[in-house]
Amino acid sequence: STDVVTMNASGSNTGHWDFQCANNSALTISSALDATFAGRVGLNGTTPSDFNADADDLIVGSGSGDTGITIHSGSSVGDYGAIYFADGTTGSAEYKGIISYEQNNEIMRFHTNTTEALKLDLSQNATFAGTIGVGIAAPTSTYSLRVDGNTLISSERYHYFGGGNTGIGTDGSNNLVLRQDGADLMTTSGSNATFAGTAQATTYLVNRTTAAGIDPGDAGIANENSAELGAG
Repeated sequence: STDVVTMNASGSNTGHWDFQCANNSALTISSALDATFAGRVGLNGTTPSDFNADADDLIVGSGSGDTGITIHSGSSVGDYGAIYFADGTTGSAEYKGIISYEQNNEIMRFHTNTTEALKLDLSQNATFAGTIGVGIAAPTSTYSLRVDGNTLISSERYHYFGGGNTGIGTDGSNNLVLRQDGADLMTTSGSNATFAGTAQATTYLVNRTTAAGIDPGDAGIANENSAELGAG
């Protein structure tokens, strides 16, 4: 085997340095200082073959202390620092997946299939382009959020519907509050409920023996132990 360092004096690669190891080109450096490696690269004393074969083309760090890579981009409008994931060399295949950071507006974006999927702004607000699943697959239609498990809303927080001031939440005493047009419509305290206005109930059925409610559509309405009560 032969180890050779050559400089091309003619042809399309004029001015290129070619480093060969065991008769194979290991590194080519162009006149513009663009370097092309024939194999994998390990920086700071690492050996690429020691790592997972799915991601060992470039290894950075020695496994000791802090290690990092910095992307230094401009701060003007339209300047980005980015990592692209490609499955081809033409058209949109060059940027199927993207992680980018826009310095001017301090916005980080994540793209999947060339489309923005998640945006994080300078106030750490997250905007999702699709639906969200927590502990379960994301819903594919109708709903924007699907949760498998309990959810916790901090004290004095409300969920409003339709972008208005009508919704449901809790006050500072952990009482359940139902709001309409920004005003408290109903407030609970323990097992009691207080209404801001009058309450009206429609006709319903009660079993005299057990005091349990009966569905008016249930066959049990024919039982002599049932009575119809009305309020309103």
